[in-house]
Amino acid sequence: MISSEKIETCVSSITIKSSEIIQDISSDIHEPTSSSTSFETFFQLINCNDPPSWPPITDSVRVYLVTQEPDQGKDADFSKSMSDDGRRFSPYWFKKTLPNNEVIDRNWLIYSKNSKAVFCFPCCLFKSNTLKTASIACTNEGFSDWKNINRILDHEKSADHRNHFLQWKSLENRLKNSQCIDDKLQKAILLEKGRWRHILRIILDAILFCTKNNLAFRGSSTTIGNKHSAKYFSLLFDCTPDVSHNEQMAEVIRYVDIDNGKITVEKSFIDFINMEEKTGDELAIEILTKLKADELDVQNVRGQGYDNGANMSGKYHGVQAVILNKNNLATFIPCAAHCLNLSSVHAASANVKLQFFFDVIQKIYTFFVKSTTRWKILMDTLKISLKGHSDTRWASKA
Repeated sequence: MISSEKIETCVSSITIKSSEIIQDISSDIHEPTSSSTSFETFFQLINCNDPPSWPPITDSVRVYLVTQEPDQGKDADFSKSMSDDGRRFSPYWFKKTLPNNEVIDRNWLIYSKNSKAVFCFPCCLFKSNTLKTASIACTNEGFSDWKNINRILDHEKSADHRNHFLQWKSLENRLKNSQCIDDKLQKAILLEKGRWRHILRIILDAILFCTKNNLAFRGSSTTIGNKHSAKYFSLLFDCTPDVSHNEQMAEVIRYVDIDNGKITVEKSFIDFINMEEKTGDELAIEILTKLKADELDVQNVRGQGYDNGANMSGKYHGVQAVILNKNNLATFIPCAAHCLNLSSVHAASANVKLQFFFDVIQKIYTFFVKSTTRWKILMDTLKISLKGHSDTRWASKA
């Protein structure tokens, strides 16, 4: 157990406030200046300067890119675009001189720093296979034939480009003036987003308050059989590896506390149980044995709360099913925090880059675990035990 002095020392070093956490979270997400897509977390890592990295163009993707406006890459190092014949892209092409000598921006032209090619922003958004200079409108290829760079002029004069440019500006104006068909829906989404950010701020304030004041998160009493406690109670069990890589199950009960006529629902931490078994049936036996040792009658259980792992929440052989067979009043409710964690996992899996990253990590783990020789080499090198990725184990996210 960690002493209260150590906890207070650690807490004293905490200077961040929940408002700052919210601000950091908000700063990582590109806030649209007007109505935009509700799938903000999916789009936040899109590189607006690199069309080849864009996801397939849908209405939602198109709206997001229009609200963000094109990143033309004017600050790029154009010497890196040099071809074999010594030619390279020139920032001169970002400007256009009209017959009356007025100079205007070609705000539709993008120079991709990653692809070292140029793209037409509106034509990439509203694709057409009839363009003569198709490469400049192709999100996968782009145009990098600097020897024939005058084709940019041909593209600019084409009817398709003009139509796509008008479509771009028309959509941009409708978004800025809230004239889109789903404007009311987008406003409702923004209000809901603000509501949940406010809730998150409250939760963080509560966590920081409890941490700084060395207060327990789950009740204030660990005494079983308190005279003010009710007869009936609910079970809360959760397994997690400790620092020595031993599996520990935390035992918590939830009950009604009656004190001077005031009725409250309390949570009390009871004990840690060292676990070696993994299946639902084996875990249930351990839990029932511990309840008996604590003189808690399983017939008085009126609720169960576990994570969404199959061994805990399984319909037939999960812990909840075994206990429910012994007491049909012990209703099972999955852990809301774990459900939120799984929601975050699924939201992150929608991002192609993140999904690819974790797939690679899992393949590396699989490569070593399938060979005892390779595994021994890995363990001798790392000196720690590795586990495969699992959507239902919080430890795998670390």
